[in-house]
Amino acid sequence: MGEINQTLNTGSESSSGTGSGGGTAIPPPALTEKQIEALKVATEQFGGVFNQTTAPTVALQQQYERAKESASIAITAYGHAIGTALAEASANKTSTASAVAALVPDSVLDELNKAAQ
Repeated sequence: MGEINQTLNTGSESSSGTGSGGGTAIPPPALTEKQIEALKVATEQFGGVFNQTTAPTVALQQQYERAKESASIAITAYGHAIGTALAEASANKTSTASAVAALVPDSVLDELNKAAQ
């Protein structure tokens, strides 16, 4: 492969000449039939290796989706826990109890009071 790379890289050099655009163009690299066959074989071998990455990629994507869903559920539960804690703390203070009673259903307040006892 080193020989092929060297052959291909010879075509990437800039043309010689003065800065006014003159000079001789370098001909494009030419690969031998043997080099072309070696590239075909390498490409086919790479395809087999590359195809083996499909299953792990799918498994990783599935794990990502499960982790994303789990994080979303955890964030929602955390938000609910904060809201419940604030409602409980506010319901037990005389200065905020009437406001909480107006916002929070009686069944929720009853459960909070049971838990506090």
